[in-house]
Amino acid sequence: MDLVALTAEVDALLVDADAALERDYPGERPGRQPVHTLYLPADRFHKGSVHELGRDAQRVVLEHGEEFLALVDGDDDLLLRVLAKLDSEPVEDLRIDFEDGYGDRGDDEEDTAAEAAGKALATALDEGGAPPFSGIRIRSFERPTRERSLRTLVGFLEALGRVPDGFVVTLPKVTSVEQVTAMVLACERVDEELGGRLRFEVQVETPQSVIGADGRVLLDAIVRAGGDRVTAFH
Repeated sequence: MDLVALTAEVDALLVDADAALERDYPGERPGRQPVHTLYLPADRFHKGSVHELGRDAQRVVLEHGEEFLALVDGDDDLLLRVLAKLDSEPVEDLRIDFEDGYGDRGDDEEDTAAEAAGKALATALDEGGAPPFSGIRIRSFERPTRERSLRTLVGFLEALGRVPDGFVVTLPKVTSVEQVTAMVLACERVDEELGGRLRFEVQVETPQSVIGADGRVLLDAIVRAGGDRVTAFH
C-alpha cells in the first residue's frame, strides 16, 4: 500500500475539519487565568475589601489550624503557603455584584453605589490593593432591567475611568443570542469613550440560553455572536 498517497488523501478530506478545529478550539489563552472568582455585593466593596477578606480568611485558618493540618496530613509547609497566599493575594478574581447579590435598591442608591464602587476600584488599582482580575456583574439585558443594567455599567466605568487589564463584565440570565450581540455593541461604545477593550462573560442559567424555541442548541451561536469579546461561560 502507498502510505504517502493514503495520508495525502486523508489530509485532503480533513482539511476543512482541521481548519474549523483550529478556529473554534484554539486552546488555552496565553497568560495567567484565575482559579476562582469571588462575588461581592457592590455595597460591601471598598478599596480595602480584598485586604479585609484576606485577614478574615487567615483568622479562620489559624483558629482551626489543627483541623486544617489534619486535612493535609500535617503538612506545615502547606499551611504556611496558604497563609502567605491569603496575605498577598486572597482573591484572584473579584466580581463586584450589582445583580442577585445586590438586589433592587432603587435607582438613586444604585447610581451612588456604582460610582462609589468604580472610584474604589480605581483607588485599589492605583494603590496596589486590587486583585489581579476584577469586574462587575450587571443586570440582565431583558427589557425590565436593560436600562438599569446599562446605567450601572456606564456609571461604574466612568467612575473607574479606564478598562483595566483583566477586567470582565458578567452578563447574567441571557435569554437570546441577540442580547449577546447587544453586549458587544455596548462594549464597542465603551471602548470609544474610555479606550482599552472591554470583554464580558456569559452566565448560562436560563433554558433559553441553551435551547432555542426552534430546538436548536444556542451555545455555539452565542460564542459566535460574542466573538473575542466573550472570555468565558459560567
